[in-house]
Amino acid sequence: MKYALYILTGWLMTTSALVSCEHQQSNERIAKERNSETFSSDAEKDAQLVVDLTSSNYAEIEMAKKARERSEDKEIRDLPSMLEADHTTFVHQLQAYAAGKNIALPGAPSTGAVENANTMAEKNQPAEFDKKWCADLLGQHEQTISKMEGAVKDATDPDLKAWINNTLPKIRVHRDQLK
Repeated sequence: MKYALYILTGWLMTTSALVSCEHQQSNERIAKERNSETFSSDAEKDAQLVVDLTSSNYAEIEMAKKARERSEDKEIRDLPSMLEADHTTFVHQLQAYAAGKNIALPGAPSTGAVENANTMAEKNQPAEFDKKWCADLLGQHEQTISKMEGAVKDATDPDLKAWINNTLPKIRVHRDQLK
């Protein structure tokens, strides 16, 4: 009886871990699928943008955490705290916006974002990590700026446009500091 209980407990723990991992990997995909089922084409584009922005903010938070742990450069060690705080605020703002518009969002960083941050931290010495981290985040911020500039023109929801117009200058400051 005790043996069966151990087997059952082990099976439950393994299944739970697999479901959790699968949930993280498909979190963004599930949100996009739900939104495509819920919204018309214009509203769906806005919803997909909110999902993409939330996912990219989660990825940048993960990268900031790794830089705080791994970097030895004083200037770079100060930057992640600001990035993490700002991007966490952006995620909270997007979550509040999404809740009001019935938009499904991912609730955590993707497995790929976590793996990317971990791989960069593990495979590089601190000085090399600093260079790659800055280059990676600079690229992410450039993509986000481009996406947001396009969305200001294309988004149909005035609340989303207002959020983008309010947030875009802060993202540009991040980009400038990463340069």
